[in-house]
Order: sequence, then C-alpha cells, then structure tokens
Amino acid sequence: MAKDLTSFIKEQMSQGRDARTIREYLIGRNVDKKSIDKAFDKSFGGSSHPAKKSSAEKFVIAGMIVLFLILVMVGFNIYYKIDPLKMTPKEPIRTFEPSTTNDLKTPSVVNCEFEDSEQKYDCYVSKFENNEVKCYEIKDYNEKDFCYRVQDFYALSNV
Repeated sequence: MAKDLTSFIKEQMSQGRDARTIREYLIGRNVDKKSIDKAFDKSFGGSSHPAKKSSAEKFVIAGMIVLFLILVMVGFNIYYKIDPLKMTPKEPIRTFEPSTTNDLKTPSVVNCEFEDSEQKYDCYVSKFENNEVKCYEIKDYNEKDFCYRVQDFYALSNV
C-alpha cells in the first residue's frame, strides 16, 4: 500500500499537482494519515528521523557552555572577592608612632598577621588601646577594611 501511495504521489506531482491537494484527496478517500505522511516522506526523500547536528552547531553549543562556565566563575570570584593573584604573603602593617625626640612620626610595624580572625581582632584591639594603629595608613585594601571594622566594634564596646 505504501509503495502504491508513493508512486501515486510521485505521479501526481509530476503532473503538476500541489502536495496539499494530493493530501486532501487521499484523506477524502479515507486513507490513513500516517500512511500518507510516510508516503510523502519517501517520495520527497525525507526521513522521520531528526537530522544530526553538524560540527558547526556542536562547536557553537560547546562555546556557549564554556562561556556560561566562565561567567559563573567570574561571578563567583566577584561575589567572594577572591583574587588568585594575591597569593603572596602580606606585608606587616605599617603605622606611625610619635617620636620621643621630636613631633615627627616615624613608621613602626604592627604584627597582627594571624590566620584566625579572633586572634587578629584581639591584636588590633590591643593596638587601639595603646593608640598604635591608624587604619587610614594601611595600604592593603582587605587589611584596611578589617581594621576599620575592628575599630568600629572597639568604639561601640567602649561607649
């Protein structure tokens, strides 16, 4: 039956009839719609299987995935303020203390380089009590930010 439909469709197409007209004619004759579709696929050389993706399409999809992963990593780094280039040890914090001989200030080193935040906090508090550290003189941005936070907590606890 399918061979007959395929040859019928090809014959009608060669005579110049429209595919829609041929389909409506066959449906009007109570021919199964699936059989009609299969016959049209065979007569036009089409297949019911989806086409495989070309290498260019695969390349574009892979590029989009890589771009998405890069954006996720950049967002993660911005969110957590991770800077992989600053893996070097930090310099000691330099502050200024008044000199005993004159009123000029000379640099001194504050050693509050603890990995534990609580120990570092306690070190800064002791430096604030002795007026040994000034946060605005610290060069490292993260260290300066930590110093200001400790200074705020110190000021609030002494009110």
